[in-house]
Amino acid sequence: MAQAITPLYAEARILLKLWDLAQAEVSKSNFMPGNAPAYQKALAQLEAEAALSSKAKTSRSKVYSLTDQGKARLALVMANPEFLFTANVGAKTAN
Repeated sequence: MAQAITPLYAEARILLKLWDLAQAEVSKSNFMPGNAPAYQKALAQLEAEAALSSKAKTSRSKVYSLTDQGKARLALVMANPEFLFTANVGAKTAN
């Protein structure tokens, strides 16, 4: 049985992926690990708290990048004792 995606886990996955993309402005499909409600909520919260910056790419899509606040938030999330990966980390994720 699959584990539920916690808000902490969703936030960490989004921040890690954007950090990995090294400040590039990317569309949501390039960094969102899934379309689960937990990821959508985490994205909205991170954007509202200025951990991510976004701007319109077209009339229907945005591009996102990690801010300095987002980097600080990532450090806090990774130091949180409640955070843990729920599955093995593959080579693509770790590299």
